[in-house]
Amino acid sequence: MHYPIPLSRSSPLRIPLVASSVRAGFPSPADDYVQDNINLNTLLVDDPDCTFLMMASNDAIHGIFKGDYVLIDKARSPVHGNVVVAAHEDGFVLRRLHKQQGMLALLADAPGYPLIPAEGDYTLQIWGVVIAVVRRLV
Repeated sequence: MHYPIPLSRSSPLRIPLVASSVRAGFPSPADDYVQDNINLNTLLVDDPDCTFLMMASNDAIHGIFKGDYVLIDKARSPVHGNVVVAAHEDGFVLRRLHKQQGMLALLADAPGYPLIPAEGDYTLQIWGVVIAVVRRLV
């Protein structure tokens, strides 16, 4: 994982919202009608002071690919099954939080990544919960 990028409160990103939803098939002539503008900060961010972006550096979690940006909320309490960013060794890892019979561990969805237990000398430090993924397609 790369290092966190704080979100800026001073410059909201507004993107036009088209009135119709996306579907396959022949488009309607009304599809070009812009209904409103959406502020992505308002849509995705609950607390700007606790929300950061980081770039994923591997494909350990299904649906999140190397180069995707993950939106992380540090104020959320992580629960079993959440995708989280955790401090590990000298950096950060992106894993799924697994809790079973009172034991915590970080697991990858993809094979080939080691389980990271929260036992013994290692204290698991969850840095934040992933709440959204931003991916550029082209």
